[in-house]
Amino acid sequence: MKSEKTLDELLDEPIVHLLMGRDGVEAQEVRALVERLRRRIAANDAHPLRQAMSRSHREPDLR
Repeated sequence: MKSEKTLDELLDEPIVHLLMGRDGVEAQEVRALVERLRRRIAANDAHPLRQAMSRSHREPDLR
């Protein structure tokens, strides 16, 4: 059983349609925002400084 809905499933919910309609938000605007954020997060994770920092902050090996 799937525990989390996809973005498309959430945007298809009737209550979400009502809220977005009230706020004047289009589903495509939400999709575009999520895509921009996904790309920004991926770019930050791929940044060499970010990778170096994550390597240096690993938990110590206590074996």
